[in-house]
Amino acid sequence: MIDNICVPLQLFDLEGFVSAYRAFFNKYAGNDIDANEAVCLMASFEDIPMPNHDGLDPVDLILNNNIMVFFQLHESLADEKSLCIDGKYRNADGFDIGVADGYGFLVALEDHKITLYSALYDGSSGPFPTITLQGTCSVLEDCMVTFAKRFIRK
Repeated sequence: MIDNICVPLQLFDLEGFVSAYRAFFNKYAGNDIDANEAVCLMASFEDIPMPNHDGLDPVDLILNNNIMVFFQLHESLADEKSLCIDGKYRNADGFDIGVADGYGFLVALEDHKITLYSALYDGSSGPFPTITLQGTCSVLEDCMVTFAKRFIRK
């Protein structure tokens, strides 16, 4: 089980979180693609997640534009193994999701608190992608929580 992580804004290093995500993304995707373009954006939970084609800064979108941003925490499952946010490779078949899907955090600012919702980007089940909140994130649960806790100030 993975619980949502909710902390006061001043106790969460959002810049550090996004910077670490960018470094992770560039590790497997290279520097030819802007990591900001790999996140998905939503104004509300009911919205269709939209790619960040303009490469807008996720920190600014979250803090100043009331946009929720989804960060996928593993590379595509198209290969046999997938690099995950903790730097380890895991077998793609252990994720129990499709190759167009991904687990990660949907990050939102609500009432001066940052909330990290464990979520699934589902790009394969319907005519449009969706992001749904999850109670479990398969083989990623422990590393997702460990990753998020690195950015909580004490």
